[in-house]
Amino acid sequence: MTRGSEKNLLGGVLVELEEYTKTHFSHEERLMNGNGYPHYHMHKDEHDKLTAQVDAFVNAFDAGKKQLTMEVLLFLKQWLEHHILETDKLYSEFLIKKGVR
Repeated sequence: MTRGSEKNLLGGVLVELEEYTKTHFSHEERLMNGNGYPHYHMHKDEHDKLTAQVDAFVNAFDAGKKQLTMEVLLFLKQWLEHHILETDKLYSEFLIKKGVR
């Protein structure tokens, strides 16, 4: 950001993030649903909200919105702290107890 190259970097991050939400979330949802995870619908709703936010970032980026980089960084930080370290941990512990690897 201090070198002024955040636009090129952010574009690449958003492409990767968009692909990740499609493939990774789909894989997680298949595992949860196929193994009877009791909080599947709540977790799927969270995935849908995260995917919608990523789509909004992509649209804003494509429209040339300024100051998007900090918003994306904050979003990624919150995603890591809440979704990955908390919500994903719950379903992964459930699957491990069921012997799914």
